[in-house]
Amino acid sequence: MINYASPMSSTDYQLLRLKEMSICIGDDPMQVQGPGGNTSYKNSEYMWVKASGKQLRNALREEIFAQIKLSNGAVFSENQKLRPSIEAPLHQAIDKAFVIHTHSTSAIAAGLSKSLSNTLVAHPEIAIIPYRRPGEDLTVCIKEMINTSKHHSAILQNHGLLVWGNTCEETSARLKSLNSVTNKFLTSDLKIILEAKAKLEDPLNEIFLTPDHAVFNDEMSMSRAPNQSDKNTWLQQMLEQLSIALGSVLHEEAVKTLDKGEVEELRNWEAEKFRKSQNE
Repeated sequence: MINYASPMSSTDYQLLRLKEMSICIGDDPMQVQGPGGNTSYKNSEYMWVKASGKQLRNALREEIFAQIKLSNGAVFSENQKLRPSIEAPLHQAIDKAFVIHTHSTSAIAAGLSKSLSNTLVAHPEIAIIPYRRPGEDLTVCIKEMINTSKHHSAILQNHGLLVWGNTCEETSARLKSLNSVTNKFLTSDLKIILEAKAKLEDPLNEIFLTPDHAVFNDEMSMSRAPNQSDKNTWLQQMLEQLSIALGSVLHEEAVKTLDKGEVEELRNWEAEKFRKSQNE
């Protein structure tokens, strides 16, 4: 825990910046909803990464970061109660001090669009990563396809985005730069967004766009009576943002969604069951 009354070490200062950055991201429903997304900071020995099931917007209200030894990926202390994010291996694989991963609405829309590759011809600094199950599977793909001397960000198809940098300021600037590219894919046509929302709500369609959508969808329904609980609020936000993402590509051919096997794999995964249990 940082003692703000005493002089800060360099590490404490960077952790404070990480927390401040995390709150800004966590308060933006177009970047994350509820426990979605994660951030991290590394020094020469350790990595601090958002814990599984925790919410970025609570970074200064409670302890949300798990500490990991970079030498072996193990938690810093056996007494540590927080479980590192499923995406901890991904964060460790990026050789930069700060990493941001969000479930950005515009990045999801961009990743679904047939025109993504053509658009990114003018942006060689942005990598395109095909869908892989979060965690180790995605990390392997990241290691194979990302070169941090060339790339400064990535669009994760059917998932979101990834950015990194040597400083908090650099990483935040790269997030803003990536958003400026992916925001061009978004529609503001309310009629199309409502059409997409209806498709996502229809149980006969079984459309799943992202891991969070697949994991939490069975509890998410806009047809329920409105409830002001925190849980209901972020689930409502998730469906609203996914409706925008799907609406942005709704009339394109062959929009990639998660198949039945990918959905079942996520729902039956102990790591995702744990994350879900933290938000029930």
